[in-house]
Amino acid sequence: MKRFLLLDICWVALVILAGWTWSLHDQSEYADRLDHYGLSESAQVVHPSRHLTVQEAAAALAKAKLGPVQVQFHAADHQIFLFATQADAGLPLQSGQWFSVADLTATLPVAVVGQAVVAQLYTGSQQQYLQWDKTYLPVLGTVATRRDSPLNRAIFLNASSTAAQDVSLTATTIYVDGQHLAKEMATIRRVFGGTLTAYHYEGSSARTWWAEVGLTLLRSTGLLLAALGLTWAAARLVRAGTPRDLTPEWRRQYDRGRWRQAVTHVAGAVGLGGAVCWWWFYLTDRTRLIAFVAALWAVHALGLWWWLRRSRLTKEVARHD
Repeated sequence: MKRFLLLDICWVALVILAGWTWSLHDQSEYADRLDHYGLSESAQVVHPSRHLTVQEAAAALAKAKLGPVQVQFHAADHQIFLFATQADAGLPLQSGQWFSVADLTATLPVAVVGQAVVAQLYTGSQQQYLQWDKTYLPVLGTVATRRDSPLNRAIFLNASSTAAQDVSLTATTIYVDGQHLAKEMATIRRVFGGTLTAYHYEGSSARTWWAEVGLTLLRSTGLLLAALGLTWAAARLVRAGTPRDLTPEWRRQYDRGRWRQAVTHVAGAVGLGGAVCWWWFYLTDRTRLIAFVAALWAVHALGLWWWLRRSRLTKEVARHD
C-alpha cells in the first residue's frame, strides 16, 4: 500500500485543516462571549418578584447550595456584581487574579476591572485600588480583550460584599448562567421569585452571521469536496491495481479487501491528524471537530465503496455486451 502513502499524508493535512477551521469558529464564539461579559448563549434573564438587595440575594444563593452557576447583577456604568459557585470565570486576565471562592462569599468588597479602567485606579503599597463612593476597594486583577469590547470597561465586584448592600435588584439586570443550568432553575426561581427568559446575544459587536457561521460552512464545504476528491483518487488507485483476469466473484472479494485496507489506512491518518489538532489548536468544543472528522471519514468509506461497485458493475456489463 505504499502508493497510498501520499493519500494518507493528504488526509492528515485535511484533518489538520478541519481543526484549524473549527478553531477559528470557536475563537469567534469566544470573542462574542467576551463581548457579553463571559455569558453564554444559554444564559437566562431573571425577572425577580422578591424585593431584595443584591447582597441579600447573594446570601440566599449561597444558602441554596447550587451547582456550578454564576449570577451577574448588571448595574449602571458597566458595574457588575458577581455571585458564582466556582472561581473560574473563563475571562482573559491581563494581570493579577480572578475572584477566589472565598472572595465570592466575603463581605469585604474587592474588584476585578477591565483594562480601560486601569487609568482610573489608585496605586499604593504595590496594591491598586478602585474609588467607590468615599472608599477605595482593592483590585485583584485586570481582564482584557480586543480594544472595542465592552469587557474592557467592566467593573466586577463580589455580590456578597457590603458594596452591594444598598443596591436593589430592581436597579440591576440579572443574568444567570451555567453548564447544567436546567437543573438549577427551580432553585433560582425560589430565590428570586418571578420568571426567567432566554438571553439573546443582541447588540453584539460587528460580527455578522457570515463571519460567525457562514465562513465555517464555506470552509467545511471545501473540506468535504477535498475529501471526495481524495476518495476518487483512492478508487482510481485501487482499480489500477486490480488484476485483469479475475472472475466477477473474485473481483468482488478483491474489492472488499482493498476497500477495507484503504479505509483502515485513512482511519489511521485521521487519527494522527486529530491528535495534532487536539494538541495544537484552541478548541472549546472538541466534540464538534470529532463529529466533523468522523463524517469526512464516513463519506470516504461510503464514497469509495460506491465508486468501486460502480466500476465493477460497468466492467461486468461491458463484458456481457
